[in-house]
Amino acid sequence: MRKVTDLKGFTLIEILIVIGLIAILAAVTIIALNPTASFAKARDSERQTEMAQIFTAINRYVVDGNSADGITGIDVCLGTAPEWTGNPDFPAAFATTLTTGGYLQAMPTDPTAGAQYKVCYVSGTAGPMRLIAPAKETSTARISMVR
Repeated sequence: MRKVTDLKGFTLIEILIVIGLIAILAAVTIIALNPTASFAKARDSERQTEMAQIFTAINRYVVDGNSADGITGIDVCLGTAPEWTGNPDFPAAFATTLTTGGYLQAMPTDPTAGAQYKVCYVSGTAGPMRLIAPAKETSTARISMVR
């Protein structure tokens, strides 16, 4: 007959301690990485990239001999920094012109809301344009670009 002391293996207590340690390490890692903030930063970065693509398309449109001044549906900017509220969506007719003319493959929309980007002239109905993201996640100011 075998003695109980001759058995090899782990006790239940030892296994529970190891599982507990693994759980603590996993929780600390998840808290340190903060995936929610990382995804929010990624979406804000996507917004900035898409706005740069729109401006590049408008610049190509102008280089081809067209004018970006006085486009129907684009008015003087409303509101003030940092929110820039009350500005109209990007004009559908001009978005169609950019996509059918080969300047943009498709008109980008906000990564979370699916809303259109806002656009306005900085002063008058000509000159620099301000492009405004419909949402923000990581900054206190709404994301906007002027060119």
